[in-house]
Amino acid sequence: MDSFNSKIAKIVGFKGLKGDIKLSLETDFDLICGIKSVKLTAPISALAAESINARVDRLYCEGRLVLLKLKGFADRTACEKLLGYTVYTEKEQLRALDEDEWWIDDLIGLTVYTRHPLKIFGKVSTVYGDSNITLAVCDKAGKEYLVPFVKALVPVVNIAEGRIEIENIPGLLDESADDSEGDSEEDKE
Repeated sequence: MDSFNSKIAKIVGFKGLKGDIKLSLETDFDLICGIKSVKLTAPISALAAESINARVDRLYCEGRLVLLKLKGFADRTACEKLLGYTVYTEKEQLRALDEDEWWIDDLIGLTVYTRHPLKIFGKVSTVYGDSNITLAVCDKAGKEYLVPFVKALVPVVNIAEGRIEIENIPGLLDESADDSEGDSEEDKE
């Protein structure tokens, strides 16, 4: 299995003639500032699905730009073929998360419970956004609901137990879904 499975950026351009690569980040800069190596994957539209492993020479911010310099890519000409590539790294190279931080991939698939009464509602199907996160939650019937990922609405996230709990305020989730025959925590015991 490939250990370079943490998507961190997309290559969107270049700066100057010395091989500095402009990145559009998929995560916060402070999580990736210490990485030493990356895997670059060609866009799906490319004829040959190419990937390149490379060592990081320098990763830095200049104003609002995030720039990457790779060892072995001495000038702009050497880098230009990388336009549109996706940049991955190993999860172990990323900064450890703080207490109330989670990897987006870890949220997908978690069982969603409504609170008061505690009842199984569905699963997290996907996550939208980068700084303002929204969870897409599918109920048992497959209907999707969008839930802003804020502490007031999602007070409990427990990756180890594979669950999150949502405060079902009026209008957030379908009223009929909340009154459905969900499995309550009391029924499971």
